[in-house]
Amino acid sequence: MTFVSSIKSGFKNFANYSGRASRSDYWYFYLFTLLINLPFKLLEHIDHELILILSVVTLIILIVPFISLQVRRYHDVGLSGKWFLLLLVIGLGVWIAWFWIAEIQYDFYPIFGVISISCFLANFVISCKMSNFGDNSYGPNPLLVETETQIDSQPGQPIELSSNENPVKPTKNEISKTAPISNTETRISEIEDMFERSVINKRERDKLRKKALGLE
Repeated sequence: MTFVSSIKSGFKNFANYSGRASRSDYWYFYLFTLLINLPFKLLEHIDHELILILSVVTLIILIVPFISLQVRRYHDVGLSGKWFLLLLVIGLGVWIAWFWIAEIQYDFYPIFGVISISCFLANFVISCKMSNFGDNSYGPNPLLVETETQIDSQPGQPIELSSNENPVKPTKNEISKTAPISNTETRISEIEDMFERSVINKRERDKLRKKALGLE
C-alpha cells in the first residue's frame, strides 16, 4: 500500500468497520493527518479564530475515516474493535473525571496521567504489530490479497508488494535466466519467493500454487 493509495482507501472506507488494514495502510494515513494539521499550527498566530475553525472542520473530516481505519487495524492483528473503544473511553474518561474532581482532590492527577498514557501506549503497540498470517475471523490478510491481485493483473511479470513491510523482489536466479518461461512457471516462482521471505505461510503457498496450476 502506497502513501496515496492509503489516503484513497481511508476515505473510501470511512464507514467500513469490517475487514482488515495493514500497518502501512494505517501509518501512511496517520502521517497524512499529521501533514494536514501542520500548517494550522504554523499559521495559528496569523488569525487564531479562522485557524481554529479550519482545524475543527478538518478534525471532523478526518476523525471518522481514522476511527474506522483504527478498528480495521485491530482486526488485522486478530483483536476486536471493542478493545480500541475500551482504550479510547478509558483514556479520555480519566481526563474528564479529573476535570470534575480536580478542585476537590488534586492528588489524583498523577494517577489519571499514568492511566491515560498507558492507554495511548497500548494502542500504539497494537497499531505497530504485524498482520496475522493468512485469514483470521475478520477477513483475509490485506497484504496477501494485494499480492494475489498483482499476480492476476500482471501474469508473467515479477511482482513487488507496494507495502514496505514485506517487499518481494525477483530472485537472482530469476534475473539471470534469459530463456523465456511460461506464465505458470513465473507465478510458481513468485509464490515460492514470497514463501521464502515469510510473506505467506505454507498453507497460503499451497493455495496459491493450486490456483496458479488451475487446480482450484
